[in-house]
Amino acid sequence: MYESTFPALLCHVNQTCFFPASIIFHPIRPINPNDPSDVAHHDRMVALVTQMLGWHRGMFFDLLPIDPKTTISQPTDLSVLFGACHAFLTFPEIYQYQTYPELKNKLYNAGWFPFIQILGKPFNEIFNVIKNDLPLTDIEKLIVSSFDETKITLMYNIWVSNQLFKKRELFLKKGIEEYLEKDCISAIHVLYPCIEGILQDLSYDIETQGDAGERLTTKLISFLKSKNPETRLLLPDNFKEYLIDSYFMKFNRKSEEIDLSRHSLAHGAAINEEDYNPVKTLQAILILDQLSSYMDA
Repeated sequence: MYESTFPALLCHVNQTCFFPASIIFHPIRPINPNDPSDVAHHDRMVALVTQMLGWHRGMFFDLLPIDPKTTISQPTDLSVLFGACHAFLTFPEIYQYQTYPELKNKLYNAGWFPFIQILGKPFNEIFNVIKNDLPLTDIEKLIVSSFDETKITLMYNIWVSNQLFKKRELFLKKGIEEYLEKDCISAIHVLYPCIEGILQDLSYDIETQGDAGERLTTKLISFLKSKNPETRLLLPDNFKEYLIDSYFMKFNRKSEEIDLSRHSLAHGAAINEEDYNPVKTLQAILILDQLSSYMDA
């Protein structure tokens, strides 16, 4: 029984690391039922698997042939495979929301995306509120309050370790300070151009046709995939959609109500005072943080 319980326990996924998951390979050896140490190890493993089932985790058994001459294709990168499985089991909501196009559009129109910083309960609650056509006010207040000075400062310190952010350190710091001081008008006017500036730095040599949003986001995705072809955990294509539909959202001058976007802000058309609020400012901060994560992918 001991020998056959876990014949193909290939790896341990480090749950503290999401991008990417850490894979540690362990040698396989028989367990001696007469050795108290082996029995203790076995009992701990059984307890671990029981706990994993409670976490909705799983175990991977590779039963494919190991003959290199086989014509059956095998995974080329187990770290990517396990990372994808781990992500799906840990954050199923980021995959589920993609199956509801109408709800995804509502999510983007409200300025939300499965940002890395809100994965788990916060994003799940946002999605459920939108799914049930309820007001976002209460959950948005809770999310904003969770991003205190300590948390945002930690995020900022990670940003400026990257050169694209470091060169904008003065402006990013000012935008963060204004946000913490609850001056959202000033914060948004500083942070929104920083987002486009970082995208511009990635796009200086691009020849893609289209408007600014299409060109800049296309370069972002191209950059990300050139660094790591297996980028599905970061939802790059979805993030491109989000940026175009929300941050780069176009506006109509003849419309009575013009929503806040990079375009309406730059052209002086975003004059609705209510749009300059902590939620919109935090969303700009989360966009910057997402870009920072992409730079380090």
